[in-house]
Amino acid sequence: MQATKLGRKLQYLIVAAVLGVAPTCFAAETASMTLTGVGTNGALGGVYVGPYVGTIDTVKTQLICDDFADESYIPESWTADVYSLSDYTSLRFYNSSNPSATQIGYEEVAWLSQQLTNQSLGLATAISCTTTSSINCAGDIQYAIWAVFSSPAALNQLSSGDPNRTNAQAWLDQAALQYSTGDYSNVSIYTAVPGTAMCGTVHCPSSPLTPQEFVVVRTPEPPGLAVLGIDFSAIGVLILFFRRKITN
Repeated sequence: MQATKLGRKLQYLIVAAVLGVAPTCFAAETASMTLTGVGTNGALGGVYVGPYVGTIDTVKTQLICDDFADESYIPESWTADVYSLSDYTSLRFYNSSNPSATQIGYEEVAWLSQQLTNQSLGLATAISCTTTSSINCAGDIQYAIWAVFSSPAALNQLSSGDPNRTNAQAWLDQAALQYSTGDYSNVSIYTAVPGTAMCGTVHCPSSPLTPQEFVVVRTPEPPGLAVLGIDFSAIGVLILFFRRKITN
């Protein structure tokens, strides 16, 4: 009887461990998003720059916009399809007449988004990305992101004599040089499902259009299989413990 009870407990522990790991092994195909704030980097050229503040399935998240042409509102909620960069044929700016250019463009966006979330990188100094009254480092990178798929319209938002425009072009040039060296496994693209945008209980002004497309750069986490290995190592210890208890 004692061995049977311990065996059942062990089964419950194994099931709980596997279920606990499952979310790290499988990604959701859609997500519920809400734009809640403009972030802390202010405006440049009369436009708020990212990262913005939002929630993804109620989790507070930094959102980076790659879409200069469309509009998003606060508070706006919508359903988004979630993609990795390998899914570029499903993304908003996919160009069927030049697929390779689309792929390169999204890799440039991903590289720039990583820079935007980590401005301590060496390139920030090389591009004179210092915080002064005339330089908005985050804004420069944001405009470079917008310019990947909306050039020259995005850069034309800044006057020709503005040093921020010079810096934005410098970031765009660096992205063209650096994109192929990056690891973008921590980058996801969130593309709104048409017709799902709501502002409270009414459709937002963007409807029937869709909110902007957003990029999320996540802090790397242990791979699911590695976590699974850790959990099953713990289970192995439990099995040994229970065997000793049973045989004593």
